[in-house]
Amino acid sequence: MNPEDYIDQFRERVVQEAIAEALPAFWHRRAELFEWAMSKPGDRLGDDMTPELQQRRDELLQLLADECHTRASVREKLGEDWWGPIIKGLVEEAK
Repeated sequence: MNPEDYIDQFRERVVQEAIAEALPAFWHRRAELFEWAMSKPGDRLGDDMTPELQQRRDELLQLLADECHTRASVREKLGEDWWGPIIKGLVEEAK
């Protein structure tokens, strides 16, 4: 792969990731992952994990999930097509 193709591919991937992070679904999914990582009844504590550390870990995971839901909510309030003109501008710029 020549350097120009690599740079074009890299640039395209950066734009794809930026668009994905701008959409509410991205942030809801991240929140779900943090919620999934929280302790469940019957989970075995690791050798170095105390109930207090586990509780603190779960609290931090919940804070992260809440922040992700907040980011999704902000994007949802913008409406569904707020990103349309941005994508159109990027496509036109690439031509």
